Amino acid sequence: MDFLRESEKLDEVVPGVIAAYSGLRSSDHQGIFTSLGRFYNHTLFGRDAGMSAKFVSDFDHQTVWDTITTLAAHQGCKTDTTTQEQPGRIHHELRDFTAWKGHWYDRFGLWVASRVWGVQNRQLLSYFAADTTATYIRLVHKYATHIDSSVLARQVPQRDGSTISLAESVQAAANWIVAQVNSDGLFQTTRTNRFSLPYQTFCDSVTAYAWADGTPADTSKPHSFLEAHVYALDAMHDAIALVPTSVDLHYWRHAASRLEQTLLARFWDGETGSFTPGLFMRDEQLAALDSEMITAGWTLNASFWQHLAEDEREHYVTEIVSRLFHADFLSQVGLRTRSLGANEPLGDTIDYHGSQTVWPMFNFMVIEGLRRHGLYRLARQLEFRLLNGINAVGAFNEFLIVDRDGLLYRPDKHAARSIRGQMIPEQNIAFTVVPALTLAYRHLYRRHDVATAGWKYELESRILDSIDDVQLLSPTAAREQLAPEAIKLKRTAAGLASAWHIAPVLVRKP
Repeated sequence: MDFLRESEKLDEVVPGVIAAYSGLRSSDHQGIFTSLGRFYNHTLFGRDAGMSAKFVSDFDHQTVWDTITTLAAHQGCKTDTTTQEQPGRIHHELRDFTAWKGHWYDRFGLWVASRVWGVQNRQLLSYFAADTTATYIRLVHKYATHIDSSVLARQVPQRDGSTISLAESVQAAANWIVAQVNSDGLFQTTRTNRFSLPYQTFCDSVTAYAWADGTPADTSKPHSFLEAHVYALDAMHDAIALVPTSVDLHYWRHAASRLEQTLLARFWDGETGSFTPGLFMRDEQLAALDSEMITAGWTLNASFWQHLAEDEREHYVTEIVSRLFHADFLSQVGLRTRSLGANEPLGDTIDYHGSQTVWPMFNFMVIEGLRRHGLYRLARQLEFRLLNGINAVGAFNEFLIVDRDGLLYRPDKHAARSIRGQMIPEQNIAFTVVPALTLAYRHLYRRHDVATAGWKYELESRILDSIDDVQLLSPTAAREQLAPEAIKLKRTAAGLASAWHIAPVLVRKP
């Protein structure tokens, strides 16, 4: 399907989505830019590009391939403790300061950061991410299995101007992952730059990971993020399937086995009936973070589930899904990033990755997991809520703001009412545009037979009986019924509080 020929139909579901997506596609074949907004325009984050490209592979093959080649072109080839580059590692942020457009104060902030992050030839290239390398392998696997099975033989560029086969690039990425698996079978990366991002995964704000007593999780010491561990496990299985003749195959199999054994043993929390968001040092021991986040839902879209016995899979999936659809996570426009029951470091301030934000991409990752397990009715509930929220706000913002009482807000710098916020949502961002476009496409062209018996049917029926039945509204009806209130976000106080909160971690030498 050429989705551009169906633009009118898709725009009827989500107005403006085609124009927004077309603007994100690089004109010089770099793939998908992160956003068209104030903060991330002309910037290519490895995580954002890899995840976004993976989800548009059904209808935009060229952009997917362009993204793969760009990620391969900046794959690490040496060790640099400032940028955290390592051989085989996929980059975190690629920003060209000659093209990036920002306010003077934005430029000043990035200038300060770039002094300690490393800038060469007016280009920032950092590797502050634990998850991008696994995301890259998963993207290649999706392309090879859904678009072109011969893709591993193609040549991809390298930073020194040479080329290698995509298979060689995948092998380098897989070997980097193996090197991060410790003796206990945990996937752990190390921050070698104390001024780098403290939390190098999807929820990368400085207050994203905190203990119940409000103190920050310490990433200057050994730590492990749930989704980084799961995606590393997934990537190992994908690498084995992609390059079955590799001389390193036995290392990949061994790493996959250890990662799989450790996952349930170390990350599962029987008290909450979910996965902990991460393992961090506490009282000289590696302990499970006692805070609940949406991250457990991201594990649903991973291949390790197929290796479990059916009764085990039923047990764990039922627990995770039931927890996410509880009232402290589920809002009228999707799942909150953090449980309402969590003690948040910034209090009532709108935390970037807190209980008052609903991220479209984070929800979409859960939707994909629900679909993978055949829970289509529950997936549709999240799809409808998410699309209604996006249409109600009338923009492709990085995240939706829903207060503790369930009221939806629309950021507006001219609004009469103001509240404290850690970040202003980036506009026209791929992390929202891509889910919106993909869900609009599926709404028009794809339907699945829902479960009518068995544990999946019983799970869905029980949850659906306990929540409001939300249907997809027209864009006009969504605006009228959800009626988002315009608010102005004030960042100064939140910024100072955030800096004070994370300072104890940053001053420690990794």
